[in-house]
Amino acid sequence: MKKLIQVQFLFSLIIISSIKLYAQNMPFAFQTPLPTAHKYNDVQMLDANTAVAVGTMGAFIKSTDAGATWNYVWTKTHVDLLGVDFPDMNTGYAVGNPNSYSPYTVVKTIDGGANWDTLNMGYNVDFNDVDFVSADTGWAVGLFGNIYKTNDGGANWVNQGITSTLAFTVVKMINANIGYVAGENGMFYKTIDAGATWNNIGAGTSQNALAMFWRNANEGWISFANGIIKKTIDGGQTWINCSFTNGTFSITSIHMRDSLNGVGATTQADIVRTTNGGQTWVGSNNFGNQHIAVSFYGSQNGVWVGYYGCIQRSTDGGATLQSVSGGYNYYHYNKIKFTDTQNGYCVGEGGNVLKTTNGGQQWNTVSANTSVKLNDLFFVNQNTGYLVGLNGVIRKTINAGTSFTNITGIPTNTDLYSVHFINQNTGWVAGEASAMYKTTNGGTSWTQQTLPNYTFIVYKVSFVDANVGYATGASNGNLFKTTDGGNTWTSLPQNMSFLGTIANFQFFSADTGVATTSSWKFLKTTDGGTTWNELASFCVGPPVLHFINENVGVISGDNSNYDCKMYTTFDGGLSWNNTHVPFGPNTNSVYMTDTNSIYMCGDDGSIANFGGIGGITTSSFSINNFNDKIILIYPNPAVNEITIQWQQQIKNYQIELIDAKGKTISTEEARVPKKTIQISSLPPGLYMIKIRSEDQLLTYKFIKQ
Repeated sequence: MKKLIQVQFLFSLIIISSIKLYAQNMPFAFQTPLPTAHKYNDVQMLDANTAVAVGTMGAFIKSTDAGATWNYVWTKTHVDLLGVDFPDMNTGYAVGNPNSYSPYTVVKTIDGGANWDTLNMGYNVDFNDVDFVSADTGWAVGLFGNIYKTNDGGANWVNQGITSTLAFTVVKMINANIGYVAGENGMFYKTIDAGATWNNIGAGTSQNALAMFWRNANEGWISFANGIIKKTIDGGQTWINCSFTNGTFSITSIHMRDSLNGVGATTQADIVRTTNGGQTWVGSNNFGNQHIAVSFYGSQNGVWVGYYGCIQRSTDGGATLQSVSGGYNYYHYNKIKFTDTQNGYCVGEGGNVLKTTNGGQQWNTVSANTSVKLNDLFFVNQNTGYLVGLNGVIRKTINAGTSFTNITGIPTNTDLYSVHFINQNTGWVAGEASAMYKTTNGGTSWTQQTLPNYTFIVYKVSFVDANVGYATGASNGNLFKTTDGGNTWTSLPQNMSFLGTIANFQFFSADTGVATTSSWKFLKTTDGGTTWNELASFCVGPPVLHFINENVGVISGDNSNYDCKMYTTFDGGLSWNNTHVPFGPNTNSVYMTDTNSIYMCGDDGSIANFGGIGGITTSSFSINNFNDKIILIYPNPAVNEITIQWQQQIKNYQIELIDAKGKTISTEEARVPKKTIQISSLPPGLYMIKIRSEDQLLTYKFIKQ
């Protein structure tokens, strides 16, 4: 028996070690739209062919063919990057706004953007723009009148700024000595001694500065909020008020190709142009592309970037524009599923349906003959599948998406949110006003089913077999179950008073299932949904989930915390790994094709893959215990007993012991900082201890030998 225990223990260690190896160096790549759907805040043309841009989630993109194609690189920060400057082709800097999970706000590259390092300037230094006059000497400006300068490539910084509650928004250094900064409430300062002193010379307005462009030390333009734009020809001593001929535009970026001709970007889906040195500007609609920044090299080649991954280019001085990416990425994808490792589908707003036959390396549009929002899809096999959406829309394919036919029989005033089939003939659709319909002939006819005492939306229906099925109303707090194919449904009692209500679920058998809740928690049941045990709590929500088997799964959610987007588990939810994926949009659906490949889709037309294909490498992660500095758990592995010891003062707390299947073994109260629990009667294996105090929930793992 002792030898068996040793073998089991060794096997557990092998599993854990393999998980750690698996968890290292996982690639991440966007698949649509390319390069990404992130908002891009700044762009710079380095020569006639090379352009760079930065944006949300630490995004960096680069083009070497005048903006025709772009490559995405993650700068390994989740900061919203607002400014970029490359003083030469290899050395580049980007700055942005800090947050609690990415406090460092300056990143640097010395190989043209292929790799990036974070420059430690201390926590939460908030920057809006950056400008370097050489590879080593540059300035960054931001909140509280900060003007930071470095002379050694960012190793050390000195604040040359003013004391203010206002922020500087733009900086431009003409040379190593002469430069300008502008900001909120019309702030405008000039230096002629490399920033040793900054003189407040003003710009004659109290509006916030948005953009600045200088052709030389004397001739410059500044745009402000509410359509104000000014020009100077004497280094800011006097200003000329400029105007618009056909409206009022807030110009967020300016580029003058010469002393007369220039272009500007606006967030109003317009490009503004001038042919008289900026004295007057005219706007022209850009058909939905919301630009933020523009940059030209020479008089002909230029690039615009902006919201929703918008990228446009021009090779004729801005007279005409070519859309490269974005433009109409305002629609969202709602569901992604695969029939095998290579073939998959994604559906979303506007009746959009995408299909891949090569693991997502290429997604092609297929027609479902509808323009309504599609919410869910289900494929019975490689060829037969169903799509559902608003207005009672059901579409069916029997040829792997080559064509779809319209399935009738559902009221057109019924929005459908979920579909599930157990074979080619028998399936269910569900939706608003407690709608639940069943077909046994592939959709030719439908029979309405009734959920007791429920009138709200059914967001998900799923069946384990022909008899046992589950349905949820998400935030309305109901989980229903049937054991007779849906002829009768019962509302399950839920011990959910502090866990939230079930939002998403997946069952592996009639008894065992997992779920996420409206309170962003992960639960497991082993008694068919009668009771649920909380295994984890997340900072993403409301989480979507998918498990490839009972042990291996993934959850993801919204973008409220950029470094808390997607977690994976390899032990049925007892422990979770942060993938650190730099995916900016809300995640609406995830799907695992195998243990090495996860697909995610979401807002702004975005689809990405984690783990399965080549791409950027995210930060490494492991399955170490959460919050391991707050409590000590020892010994681990353990034989007869395990000790819980707080590293801080604690009055009382609850200890819950859970096995590998998520079943609660025991629960007890404790009022001392050091507590010993007897485990000699437990079988060998992996266990979890959940510790709940007044203000926190902590989760730990241990191995019983």
